[in-house]
Amino acid sequence: MNWPAATGRSGARRAPPPTVAGGYRSHPEFAALFDGFELVDPGVVYAASWHPDGPDDTSYKTDLAAVGRKP
Repeated sequence: MNWPAATGRSGARRAPPPTVAGGYRSHPEFAALFDGFELVDPGVVYAASWHPDGPDDTSYKTDLAAVGRKP
């Protein structure tokens, strides 16, 4: 798409406004998206807890993550 250049007070370019409204799903709603799939351990958890490279940062609890395999 060819978006017109939108600038703020500083003259910096801004991203175009979102075209779809977003929203959060609850843990059960997110887990239901994987019905019929085999979940890879650790299952549906907060993204920071899904195979972390370092210590778990569970202070940021909004993003859920999971991987499912088709049986």
